[in-house]
Amino acid sequence: KIMTVARGLNSDKPEFIGKLMVTKVDDYNAICNLVSGKLENLKVGDEVYFADDDVAAAAGKAAPAAKK
Repeated sequence: KIMTVARGLNSDKPEFIGKLMVTKVDDYNAICNLVSGKLENLKVGDEVYFADDDVAAAAGKAAPAAKK
């Protein structure tokens, strides 16, 4: 599954870092492949989440429309 990496989501200047593909999950860690962005841009404390479009793609459905 694809996850989005970002920094400062609750700030006035959130920053997109890249996308990861999760390949293995254990109790205390996960192994991922970087599919976009640069490895040197990843930092401890970055926020990782499933974006709506990635969830929809994994489910084989269209992403929900953005709220106005």
